[in-house]
Amino acid sequence: LIQLMTDRPKVGGPPGSTEQHLFAQCHIQLDVSIDSSKRTKPMEFWVEKVTDSSRYFVIRISDAQTGREAFIGIGFRERTDATNFKMSLQEYENSLRNEQKAHASHLAYEKEHQHLDTTGYQTNDTSEA
Repeated sequence: LIQLMTDRPKVGGPPGSTEQHLFAQCHIQLDVSIDSSKRTKPMEFWVEKVTDSSRYFVIRISDAQTGREAFIGIGFRERTDATNFKMSLQEYENSLRNEQKAHASHLAYEKEHQHLDTTGYQTNDTSEA
Protein backbone atom coordinates (compact mmCIF):
# COMPACT_ATOMS: atom_id res chain seq x y z
CA LEU A 1 0.00 0.00 0.00
CA ILE A 2 1.43 3.34 -1.03
CA GLN A 3 -0.28 6.34 0.51
CA LEU A 4 0.21 9.79 -0.96
CA MET A 5 -0.35 12.48 1.64
CA THR A 6 -0.81 16.23 1.27
CA ASP A 7 -1.24 19.14 3.64
CA ARG A 8 -4.57 20.88 3.99
CA PRO A 9 -5.72 23.73 6.23
CA LYS A 10 -6.53 22.47 9.71
CA VAL A 11 -10.23 22.89 10.51
CA GLY A 12 -10.64 24.91 13.71
CA GLY A 13 -6.88 25.51 13.94
CA PRO A 14 -5.04 28.80 14.02
CA PRO A 15 -4.50 30.59 10.70
CA GLY A 16 -1.79 28.93 8.64
CA SER A 17 -1.91 25.60 10.45
CA THR A 18 -2.15 22.45 8.35
CA GLU A 19 -2.76 18.75 8.81
CA GLN A 20 -1.87 15.66 6.79
CA HIS A 21 -4.60 14.41 4.48
CA LEU A 22 -4.76 11.23 2.40
CA PHE A 23 -4.72 12.36 -1.23
CA ALA A 24 -4.51 8.99 -2.98
CA GLN A 25 -3.38 5.44 -2.40
CA CYS A 26 -2.17 2.53 -4.46
CA HIS A 27 -3.01 -1.00 -3.31
CA ILE A 28 -0.14 -3.05 -4.70
CA GLN A 29 -1.37 -6.58 -5.33
CA LEU A 30 1.51 -8.81 -6.26
CA ASP A 31 1.42 -12.53 -6.88
CA VAL A 32 4.94 -13.88 -6.67
CA SER A 33 4.02 -17.49 -7.37
CA ILE A 34 6.87 -19.82 -8.14
CA ASP A 35 5.00 -20.89 -11.27
CA SER A 36 5.48 -17.92 -13.61
CA SER A 37 2.44 -18.87 -15.71
CA LYS A 38 0.19 -18.13 -12.71
CA ARG A 39 1.67 -14.72 -11.92
CA THR A 40 -0.50 -11.68 -12.21
CA LYS A 41 0.74 -8.11 -12.52
CA PRO A 42 4.38 -7.24 -11.73
CA MET A 43 5.51 -4.30 -9.60
CA GLU A 44 6.03 -2.25 -12.79
CA PHE A 45 2.26 -2.36 -13.33
CA TRP A 46 1.73 -0.45 -10.07
CA VAL A 47 4.84 1.75 -9.91
CA GLU A 48 6.68 2.62 -13.08
CA LYS A 49 10.01 4.38 -13.38
CA VAL A 50 10.04 7.40 -15.70
CA THR A 51 12.31 6.69 -18.66
CA ASP A 52 14.44 9.83 -18.66
CA SER A 53 14.92 10.38 -14.92
CA SER A 54 15.93 8.32 -11.91
CA ARG A 55 14.02 10.58 -9.49
CA TYR A 56 10.49 10.37 -10.93
CA PHE A 57 7.89 7.61 -10.87
CA VAL A 58 4.34 7.05 -12.07
CA ILE A 59 1.94 5.38 -9.64
CA ARG A 60 -1.30 3.71 -10.66
CA ILE A 61 -4.12 4.58 -8.29
CA SER A 62 -7.68 3.31 -8.38
CA ASP A 63 -10.96 4.19 -6.77
CA ALA A 64 -12.11 1.20 -4.71
CA GLN A 65 -15.79 2.05 -5.20
CA THR A 66 -15.90 2.73 -8.94
CA GLY A 67 -12.80 0.83 -10.11
CA ARG A 68 -11.62 3.83 -12.12
CA GLU A 69 -7.86 4.16 -12.47
CA ALA A 70 -5.55 7.12 -12.85
CA PHE A 71 -1.83 7.76 -12.93
CA ILE A 72 -0.04 10.15 -10.61
CA GLY A 73 3.52 11.26 -11.09
CA ILE A 74 5.75 11.69 -8.07
CA GLY A 75 9.26 13.03 -7.89
CA PHE A 76 12.00 13.24 -5.29
CA ARG A 77 14.29 16.23 -4.91
CA GLU A 78 17.17 14.06 -3.77
CA ARG A 79 18.37 11.09 -5.78
CA THR A 80 19.03 9.14 -2.55
CA ASP A 81 15.35 9.43 -1.59
CA ALA A 82 14.32 8.08 -4.99
CA THR A 83 16.80 5.23 -4.66
CA ASN A 84 15.47 4.41 -1.19
CA PHE A 85 11.91 4.36 -2.55
CA LYS A 86 12.89 2.06 -5.39
CA MET A 87 14.85 -0.25 -3.08
CA SER A 88 12.00 -0.48 -0.58
CA LEU A 89 9.69 -1.64 -3.38
CA GLN A 90 12.25 -4.27 -4.41
CA GLU A 91 12.68 -5.42 -0.79
CA TYR A 92 8.90 -5.73 -0.44
CA GLU A 93 8.69 -7.84 -3.60
CA ASN A 94 11.62 -10.02 -2.48
CA SER A 95 10.11 -10.56 0.97
CA LEU A 96 6.84 -11.71 -0.62
CA ARG A 97 8.79 -14.08 -2.87
CA ASN A 98 10.75 -15.46 0.12
CA GLU A 99 7.53 -16.00 2.09
CA GLN A 100 6.05 -17.87 -0.88
CA LYS A 101 9.13 -20.10 -1.15
CA ALA A 102 9.12 -20.80 2.60
CA HIS A 103 5.44 -21.71 2.50
CA ALA A 104 5.97 -24.04 -0.48
CA SER A 105 8.94 -25.66 1.31
CA HIS A 106 6.89 -26.15 4.45
CA LEU A 107 4.06 -27.78 2.51
CA ALA A 108 6.50 -30.07 0.69
CA TYR A 109 8.15 -31.03 4.00
CA GLU A 110 4.82 -31.83 5.63
CA LYS A 111 3.70 -33.86 2.63
CA GLU A 112 6.95 -35.82 2.65
CA HIS A 113 6.87 -36.47 6.40
CA GLN A 114 3.16 -37.05 6.96
CA HIS A 115 3.76 -40.79 7.32
CA LEU A 116 6.10 -40.34 10.32
CA ASP A 117 4.75 -40.43 13.85
CA THR A 118 5.75 -37.94 16.54
CA THR A 119 8.85 -39.94 17.53
CA GLY A 120 10.25 -39.77 14.02
CA TYR A 121 9.69 -43.42 13.21
CA GLN A 122 7.71 -44.55 10.24
CA THR A 123 4.30 -45.88 11.15
CA ASN A 124 2.94 -49.04 9.61
CA ASP A 125 -0.70 -48.78 8.79
CA THR A 126 -1.43 -52.48 9.22
CA SER A 127 -4.28 -52.22 11.65
CA GLU A 128 -6.52 -55.25 11.55
CA ALA A 129 -10.22 -55.02 12.08
